[in-house]
Amino acid sequence: ALLAALGGNCHSAVAVLTHAEGESLTLRAAVFSPDGTERCDAEATFTANDPAGPARFAATLLEQATPAIAVHFTGPHPPAP
Repeated sequence: ALLAALGGNCHSAVAVLTHAEGESLTLRAAVFSPDGTERCDAEATFTANDPAGPARFAATLLEQATPAIAVHFTGPHPPAP
């Protein structure tokens, strides 16, 4: 869901680690420039039944990303119903 919200694909430079505890999900993610020289990382926690959580997190990542990173993503996109 995060990759889709970022507007990425299987070739996108994205790393994600998810930790589930009870009803909470904590996502730590990083997006990179294609050559790997630039990195933007962030963390978000939301409930597992929050379909908009990954999209909000994608928006945060892309807002913080440098133009050299953000240009390679087409998101954020709302979650699919």
